[in-house]
Amino acid sequence: MSKRIIRAIIIFIVIVAATFVFLYYMRMVSLIRQVTPQTHNSEKSTSVELGKLPSVTGWIDEGHNTNYSIFLRPLGALKAVMLFVDFPNAPATQAPNGYQDTQSYYERLAPAREWFLNSSYGLLNLEITPINQWYHMSRNDYEYGFTRGLTWEAHVEYIKEVIKLADNDVDFSNYDIIYIVPTKNADGITYSPAYIDSTGGMIEADGKPIRHVVTFGQDMWYWGYKVLCHETLHLFGLPDLYAFEPIIVESKLEWHYYVGGWSLMGLISGHAPDLFAWEKWKLGWISDTQVNVVTLAGTTWHNLTPVERAGGIKMVVIRIGYTTAYVIESRRPLGNDWKAKDSGVLIYKVDSSVQSGYGPIRVFDAYPREDRWPSRDLDHACFGTIEGKNSTFIDEKTGITVKVIYQDDEHEHDLIEVTLSKDLWT
Repeated sequence: MSKRIIRAIIIFIVIVAATFVFLYYMRMVSLIRQVTPQTHNSEKSTSVELGKLPSVTGWIDEGHNTNYSIFLRPLGALKAVMLFVDFPNAPATQAPNGYQDTQSYYERLAPAREWFLNSSYGLLNLEITPINQWYHMSRNDYEYGFTRGLTWEAHVEYIKEVIKLADNDVDFSNYDIIYIVPTKNADGITYSPAYIDSTGGMIEADGKPIRHVVTFGQDMWYWGYKVLCHETLHLFGLPDLYAFEPIIVESKLEWHYYVGGWSLMGLISGHAPDLFAWEKWKLGWISDTQVNVVTLAGTTWHNLTPVERAGGIKMVVIRIGYTTAYVIESRRPLGNDWKAKDSGVLIYKVDSSVQSGYGPIRVFDAYPREDRWPSRDLDHACFGTIEGKNSTFIDEKTGITVKVIYQDDEHEHDLIEVTLSKDLWT
């Protein structure tokens, strides 16, 4: 065979290959542009209301119908006042250098406002007003009962005393939230619980029931401002996603085997602390028009945009039971997740009947058991199309298959194909 013929064959093969690549690319672009706000196959779309799971625990859970007669609605401007306290055995004058003035404490926690603005797409403006003086508590710090066994009664008495001390300086009727911050040397105030009064009758000031308070402890020096975000999210009705009952791995306690570092309600210092799309939908930060719900047999296509950015379709909900659903979302190293160790399509199960701390959300791992530590394993749970990624999720029990079809390099789109072998919930 002559060199001319060989050259012609090579050129022909190159042209055919280039044409195939071009057509495939154009097909992907076409799919991205053509996917409707609900689903590519409109006859398979389902009313978004069908994707909303009920609240059934009677307290904080992942149910959609949050009781806003108890919890705060996290939209618009919420006003918080920040009070600072010291103790006879831990006076502010004896705090470490740089922490004898209240300003350093406020600056430690103030970035929470920006975190909420980012996570809520600008829908929540948390305005924190510091009262820059020390209020002197009557007892030593260790006498207030701040252990993991802190009683409701002890918490109420602590808050009551602080409010009484500050009442001449603060009109509490102007505020939605009260933050109480102890001096840095108050070792007896160990952690930072949220206080939610469902009755509105325990504490009153300036003619207003005091129902939403966060009392900070020494863990704020480990977690930083994100502990304010975490505890405030409890005031909005979100449950804990870390485990209340740890497992033992290599002789150590593992608390984060449900969601790893994918939500601030799990590991506060996690690599991707922005909230799950499901949580944002529950809070009202993602609208119904940004949610695709699928429950009918067949195949649909969905163009997801990252949870960390505003706009676009944020999640696909596959309802599988009265209190259960699978959720599919896109996570990228953007915004509050700028330190994310992984990116792509994240899939998880929601069960609104499961109580806080017992796994109301559980992430499916695209690469299970790569790491003996479940939380580290889940930190690389995303599905995707790049080399080395698992692009397909299959659940034989429910007949659900999710395939990542296309991902762009600009963190803008994840095109997924969802196939249900049978009707799941109608």
